[in-house]
Amino acid sequence: MDEGRRFLRYVLPGLIYSVETTLLIWITCPNWVNTLCLSLNSNKDNLTAQVLGSVLVFAALGYIFSSAFHTLHLFCNRSCKEEDRILDHRFIASCIKEKYENSPDTAMAISYAQWYKQINLGNIHVDANKKVQSLGDQAFGFGAAFMASNFAILSALIICAFELQYQHYPIGRLAIMHLVGLSITYWFGSAYERVGKIAHETYEIILDDALSIKPKKDASEKR
Repeated sequence: MDEGRRFLRYVLPGLIYSVETTLLIWITCPNWVNTLCLSLNSNKDNLTAQVLGSVLVFAALGYIFSSAFHTLHLFCNRSCKEEDRILDHRFIASCIKEKYENSPDTAMAISYAQWYKQINLGNIHVDANKKVQSLGDQAFGFGAAFMASNFAILSALIICAFELQYQHYPIGRLAIMHLVGLSITYWFGSAYERVGKIAHETYEIILDDALSIKPKKDASEKR
């Protein structure tokens, strides 16, 4: 189940990119998109191969968007204020390792090492671990979708400008295309920020509670 969810996390951004690009071009140049769809429907040879190829393309695009977003995420966490950081565990890592100067990558390593140690000790329940992983996957999924949406707007503008040359478009259609594209991008960005902060705080609260549990003394120590 977890592996399937993570595979979809890479496929969905590519699918979002394809659908949103098509939608934005359709808003500006509907006749061209309708003609293209009719052409594709008339050619149904090797449909299975086409579907499989599309899934692989979407997965590849999704992986690219996810990688690009990870880079953007790390850059933003390095440059923004502490209260604006998302899924950055430098604060709790500093509490675990007092007076320890740590970069975001080192902080993640420290916090993850303690997280899985506390799971093995039984201080963090397996269900809590799955929930935190799910929230993290959702957050980065929204982030990758945010990148896909930005690239969809850029692709639609390039295609309309160079391939279609904005054929027979009223200015209102172009304005609507921008409004729809920017709205979708904003929704994905807002969802990433909200879910990311929930995942961040949930992770640190659970880890902090687990670290506060005193280790149980075994029978030999009691004697």
